[in-house]
Amino acid sequence: MRSAVPSLVPFGWWPALAAGLGLLLVGCGSSDPLDARITANDALGFSLWRAQHDSSLSPDQREMLDKALQEMRFHIMSAEETSGAEFIQATLMEEVDGRTVREVIQMGLGWELSRAKDEWTALKTGMERNARFRTKPGDTDSVDYLALLRERQATRLKAAADEIELTQSRLLAVASGSPDPDGH
Repeated sequence: MRSAVPSLVPFGWWPALAAGLGLLLVGCGSSDPLDARITANDALGFSLWRAQHDSSLSPDQREMLDKALQEMRFHIMSAEETSGAEFIQATLMEEVDGRTVREVIQMGLGWELSRAKDEWTALKTGMERNARFRTKPGDTDSVDYLALLRERQATRLKAAADEIELTQSRLLAVASGSPDPDGH
């Protein structure tokens, strides 16, 4: 005996239909974790957001986010007259609440890049000034000291240049949607 209600979808099609609906639902959300909006009404809210979203970020993305947040704290400390951990944390939460992970990373790393370039410029200027120092004839202690000073300054200048290069590559990776600075 046949059912009085006709079947709209033959029985063999149910698995394919279910799989298709699953793909449709998965495709509706953003696949890029850098586009996730941060919820940070307060430190607890941000901690809950991190607990929920950290696993969707790659290790490099988590590192960039942490670096950006630290740089934002530095920026808040240097820009504000007031200090204190609670004030800095509350101000940071105001800054990141509602922004995407990408925006936060770009903001923080942008400030880091600016700071690194300022440091590089100051080091370069100092090296140029110190290069003009002359010692008295026969003063080997001063000659040795100046050589050591130049070596230390060159090392610091290289480190600042490396920081600039790394930060620029991280910013490029975030802007292009690459999971990490090396493009992996």
